[in-house]
Amino acid sequence: MNAPADPVRALLREHGELCARAVDPLEIAAGLEARGVDEATAARCRHRDVFSLAEELHARAPRASGPPAPPPAGRRRGPALLPPLLLPLLPGALTVAGLALLARLPAEAAPGRGALTLATGALTVLVVLALLARRSPPGLAGLLSLPPVAYALAGDGLLDELLPGRQQETGPAAATALLLALAVAPVVWCRDGFGPRAGRLLERRRLREFRVGARALLARTTLLLVAGLAVAAGVVWRAPAALTGGAPSSPGLLAGAALGLLLGLAALLVGHGRRRLAAGGLALTCAAEASALALASASWVPGLGVLADPVAGPVEAVGPAAVPLLSCLAGCCWLLAGAAVVLPRASTHRARLPRAPAAPGARPSELFLPTATAEPFTCEEHDKR
Repeated sequence: MNAPADPVRALLREHGELCARAVDPLEIAAGLEARGVDEATAARCRHRDVFSLAEELHARAPRASGPPAPPPAGRRRGPALLPPLLLPLLPGALTVAGLALLARLPAEAAPGRGALTLATGALTVLVVLALLARRSPPGLAGLLSLPPVAYALAGDGLLDELLPGRQQETGPAAATALLLALAVAPVVWCRDGFGPRAGRLLERRRLREFRVGARALLARTTLLLVAGLAVAAGVVWRAPAALTGGAPSSPGLLAGAALGLLLGLAALLVGHGRRRLAAGGLALTCAAEASALALASASWVPGLGVLADPVAGPVEAVGPAAVPLLSCLAGCCWLLAGAAVVLPRASTHRARLPRAPAAPGARPSELFLPTATAEPFTCEEHDKR
């Protein structure tokens, strides 16, 4: 009479490579979660959760013999010009230097002012791209982040021209550019600090504990990002008028801070491989701002003036900055809801470790099939752990 099939042994054969490469049970649990193994599968294997099942798979999986391969010798780098902590401040410093030089040029030197503006903007954009893309290329999300930035610099003036009547002032574009440049620092600091702290949470004994800790970490990171953007807005508010070209308005600063929060959440998701989710939130903001401009343009067509009422109402109450403010907040809600779902998953933070070296003369199947099968853990043994 044949013995009943062992579901744990079947899982070990199906995911043998994952179990052989893993250095701890939580890495196996993250890989199983990414491959669709859920609590129901763990219950069929007589385990309370996926992590408990991963502990047994880690105990029963074979390990490749031989010493571990030494880490590859990286290329030696010279001394850094700036510490990594100060590199995110470089875009703000470049923008301040460019605005200070523009303030010193006379108004008659229009070609020189235009060339200096283009040079400062191009150099700042290159530095920002180097900072944000050094971990993971943004892809489509990077392209979709350009229209909201362009709208923040020139969209309010365009909307003011399209809507009938004179609207409230939103402040000069130089103040918005300075705010976005200063916002790069908290965005990069929060993005780079989230990953290592989430990696340390992988030491938790249970996946449920990891999810709770990851959600709390995401909330703290978001609050720190908001605090950093508030500090940047305060710096712009207190900046000399000669530097920013005039006194910025409160709605304009709020809209710039909302855009910084949107880009910060998108950078956090892109840094963890969630480019499509980040692109979705940015596309929502782009669509909202483009719709506002389209409705305002339609008001010039005879008989279609009523189409501009959804845009004219918030603009009359707050100013033209109401459109980017509401659009960016909608995109932030989308990204924050998505981040609360995907970032607490252990599979998002799973370490991509190199494959263990094979023993001399060993066949590939010998690396993943156990030489001696251990008995399954019982429920009573797991209750004592």
